[in-house]
Amino acid sequence: MVSFLKQPYPFYYYPDRLLKNSLTIVCFITIFLLIFRPFDANINELRYNYYVTCVIYGLVASVAFMSTFSLIILCFPEYCKEEKWTVAKEIIGMVILLFIIGNSNFFIRNLINTNPDNFKLSYYFEELVHTCFVGIIPIGFFIALNFSYLYKANTDTANISDSFIGKKDGIAVFLSPTIVTILSQSIYETVSIDIHEICFIKSDGNYIEIYRCENDTAQKRIIRNTLKEIEKQLSGYTCIIKTHRSHLVNINQIRSVKGNAQGYTIYFKNCSNTIPVSRNHINRFDEAIKELSL
Repeated sequence: MVSFLKQPYPFYYYPDRLLKNSLTIVCFITIFLLIFRPFDANINELRYNYYVTCVIYGLVASVAFMSTFSLIILCFPEYCKEEKWTVAKEIIGMVILLFIIGNSNFFIRNLINTNPDNFKLSYYFEELVHTCFVGIIPIGFFIALNFSYLYKANTDTANISDSFIGKKDGIAVFLSPTIVTILSQSIYETVSIDIHEICFIKSDGNYIEIYRCENDTAQKRIIRNTLKEIEKQLSGYTCIIKTHRSHLVNINQIRSVKGNAQGYTIYFKNCSNTIPVSRNHINRFDEAIKELSL
C-alpha cells in the first residue's frame, strides 16, 4: 500500500488545465446529483427547482476546485512540481478539496434553502458528511482506475522503446566530437561542449542547468537563459529532444526507460540521475528512439 501511494501520478492542475477540468466537474456533479439523488432533499425548502439546485452545487464545486488548487500551487510550488506528484499527494489534494466543497455548500445554504436554521452546527457537519460520501467513492474509483490504465499503457510502450535502446547498445558506434556553443543571456556565461557529452538540460526558473555525466557523476554548468531558447539553439541536433516542459535529453546517453502513470522515467548510462518523459512528449520520444535504432 505504501509503495502504491509513492507511485508517480499525473498532475492535472496547471493553469491551462484548471478551467477545462473545472467545467468537467460542473457537468459531472450536476448529472450525478440529478441521476442518483444521493440524499433526500426537502423540495419544499428549496428556493429553486431541484435541477437548478444541482447546477448550483456543480458550480460551487467547480469554483472550489479552481480556488483550492490555484492556492496550493501558489503557496507550495515545489510540492506541486509534476515530476514530484504522487498518488498520495493526489489523495491529499482531493481530501482538501472535499473539505473546501463541504464548507462552501454549508455557506451557500441560505442561497438555495429557506430553512431558518440553515447555519446550525448540525447542518455544517451534515454538509461535510454528505460531500465526503458523494465525492470519496467516485474520486477513489477514478484515481485507482486512471492509475491502472496509465501505468499499463505507459509501461507497455516504454518496454518497446527500451528494447530499441537495448538493440542499439549492442552495436559499437563511434561518435566524432562535435563542439557546440550554447549561448547565454549574458556574454560571460557562454558554454562550449561536445554535443555527445551532454546528458540532459534542465530548466530552473530563469536559469538553465547543463549536465555532463561521467563515472556515475553529473557535472553541472549553469547559465542564464530559457529552455525554449536553448531548444532553438540545439534544434539542428537530432539527438537532443524535449521530454518534459523543463527538460531536454540526449537520447544517445540513455541506458533504459521505464513506464509509470505520469509517462516514462529515463535512466542514463553514466550517472544516477533520472529524467521524466511527460505524457505530451511520449510519442515524439518513441519516434526518436526508433529512428536512433535504425
